[in-house]
Parts: sequence; structure tokens; C-alpha cells
Amino acid sequence: MEDTISDYCISNTLLIPQSLFDMSDAHVVMAHRDAAIFYKQISRDMKDIEFFTNTPCLAFVLCGTETFTSYNDQHIRLNQHEMLFMPGNTFLVSDFVNENGPLKAFLFFFDADTINQFKKKTPLHAEEACCEYRPCKIKANRTLTSFMHALYGMYRDLEGTPELLRVKLLELLFLIDALDDKKCLRTLLTSANANSSRRSIRHLMREYRCYNLSVNDFAKLSGRSPSSFNRDFKRQFGITPQQWLIGARLERAMELIQDTEMSITEISLEIGYENISHFIKTFKAKYGLTPKQERSKKYLLEKRHFCNS
Repeated sequence: MEDTISDYCISNTLLIPQSLFDMSDAHVVMAHRDAAIFYKQISRDMKDIEFFTNTPCLAFVLCGTETFTSYNDQHIRLNQHEMLFMPGNTFLVSDFVNENGPLKAFLFFFDADTINQFKKKTPLHAEEACCEYRPCKIKANRTLTSFMHALYGMYRDLEGTPELLRVKLLELLFLIDALDDKKCLRTLLTSANANSSRRSIRHLMREYRCYNLSVNDFAKLSGRSPSSFNRDFKRQFGITPQQWLIGARLERAMELIQDTEMSITEISLEIGYENISHFIKTFKAKYGLTPKQERSKKYLLEKRHFCNS
């Protein structure tokens, strides 16, 4: 069962850049093997979307706002003309809410050959390796903004060649490096990602709270040891994973009792309780009524409301 759940969780994660070729909201500007430039325009809300980039990626926001959440629950908000560099083999969660218009952005993916060419021209010195290997936000800059708008105007509707793609990716890397006093870009392109398998605990718990998974299952899916998972979970939520799961599942059960005609047995199984008696006992301990009594109370209140109207 663990393998099935694990496969399902991974299948619900967007693998980029591969998934972008099949998305109507994304347009490939240039692509060759693992290197690519995409333009995306999103008008509808897209929340809690987990993705995995297997190559280093740079996201630049032309307009709109997008928020990214890393494996350690760090929230990175990108506004207009800001960008985020994401190391390869990284899980992130993306959120976009259309409050003031669509999100328009470029996504750049850097293949190994391009990175090697860049590193040969800009060797990393030991004293410069000072940045933690994690997603790195780059503030709005006039030079980089001009580069992006020129790219939008000249190449958005042009089918570029592999040679042109390589030139534009290298040009972007050299521009960022020239503006990067701490030389963090070189570190991110050179170092190995020790946290490559780690995923957002908050996202996993929300998505799979009603599956019959143990805390060890969640630890495995998050890319952590059980002890590391429990420590990170307690830091983020203030309670143990088991306490959180019980509360989240019972809240979902209450929603299903109030909003659906599902039987109590169906609800119990839906939220991950195979032992119906245990579910009823746990529900009553939290809410003071059994699930059946809670549903009867709901029907009684609805009947009174109907008679008084």
C-alpha cells in the first residue's frame, strides 16, 4: 500500500519543465533537450500546486504576484519584476490568486552544458561559496527587467534555434552574476542539493490527511527520517503529527456529515478510519455527540428553520 500511495503522491506533483509542454497556459519560447525558456500566462486561481524541477530554474514575473513555499515552510512572494532562482532537484509549492489581473512570467531552465560553459568563464573561489543551497529570490533590477521585456518583445512568438537558446541562457546567467555581489548564483549552480528529496510538510498534510497513512508514511513521503519529520512538524504546527491528523480528519468528517448524505460508515472510510467503532468514539470525544447524533441535530435544525419560514 505504501508504494501505491507514494506513487500517487508523486503523480500529483508537476514535473517541470516536462509538464509545461502539455499545459495550455504555458508557451514554449525555445527548447532543446533539458534547456528551455517558457512564457506562462495564468488567469484563474491556482493554489497549492506542488512541482519538482529537475534542472536549475529561474522564474521572472512580468506582472502579477506568485508565492512559492519551500520544503522548510519558507514563503517567497514574487511581485512584478522580481525573480526566483531554484536549484535543480527541488520540490516547491506555488500559489497564485488573481486579485489584480493575470500572472505573466518567464521560466528559464538551464541544462548541464550551459552551466558548465558558464562555470568555465566564471570559476568559483572557495571564499565565495557563502550561500545556503536553497531557492534564492532576486530583487527587481532595471537591467534584468530590460532583458526580460526585450525577450518578451523579440522572441515570444519566434521559434528559436538551440544555438540562440544557449546564447540567451548564458547571457542571463552572466547578467545575474555581474549584479550578484555575493556570487550566490555560482554557489547554487556548483553545489549539490542535500535537501533534494524534501517536500513541504504543510502541503503533504493538507493533501493526504484523509489517507490511511501513518506518521512514518508521511515522513517517508516528505523525504525525511521519522525523527526529522517529527521535529520539523512540531516546529511548524506546535503539536505532534498524530494530534494534527486526528483533528484534521475529524474536521473533515464534520464537513461530510453536515454537507453530504454519505453514511457514517462511508465517512469513516473516507477519512481513513477502517475501524468504525474507533471513529465514532473519537468523534464523540471531540464533539460531544456521535456522528449519528450530529446528523440528527442537523436535520432537526433544518426542520425548525423550515417550519419557521
